[in-house]
Amino acid sequence: MRDFQKIINERQIKKVVHFHTDHFEPNTTEASIHQLSEIETFSRLCQQYPHAKKSSLFTTFNMHRCVNEKFKKADYVYKLPNDVITFYNSLKYFSFLDNSLQLLHANGHDIQIHIHHEHWTKNLQKIDNDGIKLALLNSPVTDSQRLEFYLKMQLTFFRKALNLPFNEWYFIHGCWALNASDLNICTLSDEIQILHRNGCRGDFTFPSSRAHCNPFITSPYTVKPYNHIVSYKLDIAEPKIIGQDTNIITPDRFLIWNNNHEDYTVICLDRLWQSAYDNWPIDKTVYFWFLKSFVVNNTLFIKTFSHSLMTELYWKDLKNPTFPLIHPKVIQTFQKLEEICNNLKIELQYATTTEVVNQLKNYDNTTK
Repeated sequence: MRDFQKIINERQIKKVVHFHTDHFEPNTTEASIHQLSEIETFSRLCQQYPHAKKSSLFTTFNMHRCVNEKFKKADYVYKLPNDVITFYNSLKYFSFLDNSLQLLHANGHDIQIHIHHEHWTKNLQKIDNDGIKLALLNSPVTDSQRLEFYLKMQLTFFRKALNLPFNEWYFIHGCWALNASDLNICTLSDEIQILHRNGCRGDFTFPSSRAHCNPFITSPYTVKPYNHIVSYKLDIAEPKIIGQDTNIITPDRFLIWNNNHEDYTVICLDRLWQSAYDNWPIDKTVYFWFLKSFVVNNTLFIKTFSHSLMTELYWKDLKNPTFPLIHPKVIQTFQKLEEICNNLKIELQYATTTEVVNQLKNYDNTTK
């Protein structure tokens, strides 16, 4: 406990805010989609634990895709004029996701957006099982145009499902490759510009397992949207660090969240096998949260993430899932965090991504 007291004194921590950013990825096909009962189970179990009940779920309406219009059956079909790629899915899938999002939002979860586009935009991947990569070479439509079309389509789905404006929202990039930071996944140098002009005010991808994608700045900061590969790492985007600069969380700028965690597993709640959970270092994890997480205005912000809908890992038993937020070792870790905060008289708050940004905005706008 003395080690924690020392860190708290040195970093001048008076309040701790935890928020969880889940890569909440529903399957695409009818044969394997999660049933609404599974989503009900997820929400019910999350409600039992303070650290889980307000999770931010970065999710998507997954869409099938094909070259031109070579699909057998679909209730919803979307295609940009002159493009070679068609997106489609079924009424059953849309009904499932509409109902799921409504349930999750009603139970206090923060709904944000997560997109994988590596299978329908150009990159250095050589796998092309469905012929899309070859077709892309001959499309008169650019990847940027297709991504913006897809993003507007997604926003329409979210607004309809939740009856919310989605004028400001937040993003996590599929496979961590924001703004062409990994050319095997993404080659879009104007991705942040596309996100920003469609209402996205920040990215919560980092820190990630792909170290080459991570920003050089190891705390949250904002940039001006700029068309250049990995522009968020470059001086041309005019990076301004929260806590060092002021009046920088503004509509013309874009938030990049990052933490000073060299080992991203400290904030990743996923483990690919049970033995990894068996060896989970509870005290060490919480210690590094206090030592390395972002501090501003005497407030420590702890961000965690996981992939709660990873079927093959966590949903083998549909009635008794083992997704990370409710795993016994993760629960014990948050109990340890609560114990330390209680013993050292530190306020502890569990928040959503939106609430965290609002706290940062309030600090940014009131600090001279």
